[in-house]
Amino acid sequence: METGIWSISKNKYLTEEELKEFENLVMRDIKIARLPQHTQENSSKITPEEKQELLANKHIWMYCLHSVRRELELQMSQYKLDKSEKQVELNSTTNPQLISELKEWLLVKGKWRVQAMKMLSIVEQKVVYLKTLTNQIAVKS
Repeated sequence: METGIWSISKNKYLTEEELKEFENLVMRDIKIARLPQHTQENSSKITPEEKQELLANKHIWMYCLHSVRRELELQMSQYKLDKSEKQVELNSTTNPQLISELKEWLLVKGKWRVQAMKMLSIVEQKVVYLKTLTNQIAVKS
């Protein structure tokens, strides 16, 4: 018996490699949504066929979005812990070189956090979109 995640569009279980390809498609869909419309490159856009693949496999799409969300939340928790440690270190040192390095770290990581929050917001928007689609299909049935 095959194990894995069921794909409606392919009418079979996805292999690990196929699931990885699908996850990459989901990540491209998330990343392209972060860019302003006028800066999106044609090569990174999701094709209509790829969009159909996502829509045909909503449950896998949702699984991938939840995985991305959990990973982002884990990274955000780690950031919060690291930031607290760096703040304590910054408050306890008088070394100008170390103070400069810690402030630079806080600045860089602060910018990373903003980008991570934007990505998390996009993931949540896509989850709501999928739930709306699923509810519309359930109502029509």
